[in-house]
Amino acid sequence: MGLEPGAAIAEHLRLVRLLGKGAMGSVWVADHLTIGTQVAVKFMSPASLENQTSVARFAQEAKAAAQIKSPHVVQIFDHGVTTDGLPYIVMELLDGEDLGARIRRLGPLDLDEVARTVGQICKALAKAHQQGIVHRDIKPENVFLIDPDGDRFVKVLDFGVAKLTDAVDMTSTGAMLGTPIYMSPEQLLSAKHVDYRSDLWAVGVVAYRALTGVPPFQGETIGGLCLAIDKGTFPAPSELRPDIPQGVDAWCSRALHRDIAKRFQSAREMAEQIEHAVGLPTMMSTSPREISRRSIAPGLVLPPSLVTSESDGPASGPAAAPAAPPPAAPPVPAGTAEAATFSGTAISPADSTVHAAGRRGRGRAVAITVAAAVVVLGIGAAIATLKAGSGTGTSAGSAAASAVAAPRVAAGAPEPAPASAAGWVPPSAAPATPPTGAASASVSAAPVATARPGPAPRPWPKPSASTPADNRLRRAEETLGL
Repeated sequence: MGLEPGAAIAEHLRLVRLLGKGAMGSVWVADHLTIGTQVAVKFMSPASLENQTSVARFAQEAKAAAQIKSPHVVQIFDHGVTTDGLPYIVMELLDGEDLGARIRRLGPLDLDEVARTVGQICKALAKAHQQGIVHRDIKPENVFLIDPDGDRFVKVLDFGVAKLTDAVDMTSTGAMLGTPIYMSPEQLLSAKHVDYRSDLWAVGVVAYRALTGVPPFQGETIGGLCLAIDKGTFPAPSELRPDIPQGVDAWCSRALHRDIAKRFQSAREMAEQIEHAVGLPTMMSTSPREISRRSIAPGLVLPPSLVTSESDGPASGPAAAPAAPPPAAPPVPAGTAEAATFSGTAISPADSTVHAAGRRGRGRAVAITVAAAVVVLGIGAAIATLKAGSGTGTSAGSAAASAVAAPRVAAGAPEPAPASAAGWVPPSAAPATPPTGAASASVSAAPVATARPGPAPRPWPKPSASTPADNRLRRAEETLGL
């Protein structure tokens, strides 16, 4: 059975259309009938079936890509063999373009775009190198760019010539694997003995081409190209593009250094250095220093313990005095829209990013406030009821106090006599005439009033004959501190 639209290559796979074809094989779009989506199916070329090494490499490509758990590596769903004996790999279908096509379409790319692309390639390679996998064919055509929701995302493809340290190496001595223009000097000499730093060299060549539009090493023949790579001299990117900063020149010089020991020694270091040279926050780590430079949320202030100085190292010179504590915030009136402070982190009212602990703390505070208000209102109502009850008691002192009328005193008259310890002094017991030396004062009797007198002096005077209602009232007021 040939490869054609509508052909069922497996019980759950039906071909839809051809995506691309080359000397080593072809790639088709297919319907995955089990999961109800479209996938990409890569087939090995029938002409390569006689080469057992090629067949083994094809199977190894599926194994290598499946072992790398990274979103920046194309996802492998399945692999198998058709009824005609043709090996295939089922992988995710990507919508976008490869980096080579983008460079040919747009020319040199923006510095930020190149730095972000290199950073994502390095994230994929870091995962691969942790698994002992060396790609050995990093080039723009194997770097696929997708654009979900406006955010460019990188997928590394084609692990067909990858080297697995835990598998039998199928590379014969003297064999050249990869694309020469992106190969390191040691890979040109022997692809069998290269390590992960050969991948990093290729990333440097890819970045140089993305920045300038041309590769750093060129030759009219394969031999001339190999001599140029072995010599290791190339024009600085800023010579071809004046807006490139010197930091990027230095990065390229290190990435493409002839001496392996003087190159970047890890994908993480390589990504961090180009992002630093361009002025981007690094994608490879999230240290407190990096977090302190980013806008976490509107109105959110990081605690001082998470904010570091510009220098990563210890401060030099005499020990700095401890920072003065921040001034205490003034009390915020109830109902205002001022920011609340929780453990040193100020959160504005408009900020919707609030920690769960803060929400629970505020909920408890509101519940306690409401409960306290209910208790106070209840006690106040009880006091009012007790006072009303005490006004109608049988105590002679209480009855006299509630029925007394305050005398109307003219200006210059002396203060009324204080209450005795036994209770209020009835007006009938007070002297009828002003004391000696107060001839200018006149006192007139006031009619009997039904209102209670003004507030009594503290402590509340004990009635001469207390009633149960008076006792409850006194205990309640002592509890409230009245």
